[in-house]
Amino acid sequence: MWSTRFSPAVRHPDEEYPYFPGYEHEGGEAQHAGFNQNIPLNLGTTDWAVYASALSQGVEAIKKFGPDWLVVSPGLDTFEKNPVASFKLTSADYLGMGEVIASLRLSTHFVFEGGYAIDEPGVNTANVLIGFEGFWAKISFSWITTITNE
Repeated sequence: MWSTRFSPAVRHPDEEYPYFPGYEHEGGEAQHAGFNQNIPLNLGTTDWAVYASALSQGVEAIKKFGPDWLVVSPGLDTFEKNPVASFKLTSADYLGMGEVIASLRLSTHFVFEGGYAIDEPGVNTANVLIGFEGFWAKISFSWITTITNE
């Protein structure tokens, strides 16, 4: 039997309902209690530190859940130039997103969806993956350096 955990950073439903549900108190019911964690953010969130904090909350909850692998939809619609964006992340922010996701150290499958009338989805997709791979490269380099210095 599979168990799943869902920890999205979402638009706050008070500002976007009914299109984006996801109140903080909606954590799952009955045998599924605690399997969902919504982390609503206010419209127009522009500060990577605020978004990264929400992402880190989700990461901590996922660590406690203890999955064997991870499926990630990075939410590229948070980009500042997205014509329907409520968030205002920059292309550089997606490098950090990839690093935070990689910090879980899990086998990870990325699912990319969407397609907006802007030129940057490819750049932002690449940045998530570069950030993710960059984290692993740092770990590998650190490990190799430790071995060669012994």
